[in-house]
Amino acid sequence: MVRSFLSVLVFSLALLAPGTLAAQVSISTGKLQPLGREQALDTLFAELAKAESQIQAQAIQKDIWEIWTYSGSPSIDLLMERSIEAMNSGEFEHALKLLNEMVRLAPTFPEAWNKRATVNYYLGDNTRSLADIAQTLSREPRHFGALSGLAMIFESQGDFINAAIARSRIQSLMPLVGRESPRAAEEEKTEEGTGEKTGE
Repeated sequence: MVRSFLSVLVFSLALLAPGTLAAQVSISTGKLQPLGREQALDTLFAELAKAESQIQAQAIQKDIWEIWTYSGSPSIDLLMERSIEAMNSGEFEHALKLLNEMVRLAPTFPEAWNKRATVNYYLGDNTRSLADIAQTLSREPRHFGALSGLAMIFESQGDFINAAIARSRIQSLMPLVGRESPRAAEEEKTEEGTGEKTGE
């Protein structure tokens, strides 16, 4: 059932133009302002589509990950930081508990679902990972990390048609993606202790 739904979702995503989500930090409050978030992401995705080198594209990806990972809520951001630390330490069960709480407290925050998709993937639960990827993409259709994870799962299941559709969607967002997974910038950032791992 989940896989069937995801297949429809991927076909739909392949036809969509980049969405309009984004982030800006208010100087007075230090919190994200929704409209600014949309403007920032729109600008970065426009730059990503026109990137002239892999290095430039990867730098833009990192900026996008920065926005995606920041919720604007101190308590949610702390849970995110601790879940990333747990993931980096291979403590996936602990990370899952933190992410379950994050999803409960901030169900509209795409990166909470995306991180949980990654953890479920590493725990060997593709069904739940796919469900979390669907939640991520329903909130941020341009999430190239979630799309990359979707493609990986489809490929592992032998569903190469839907995997190709997911990867073509990534290619439309970042023409210079080449052979490197768009998750590379995310994983490098995670290793630095400030980045992310996403729904695989």
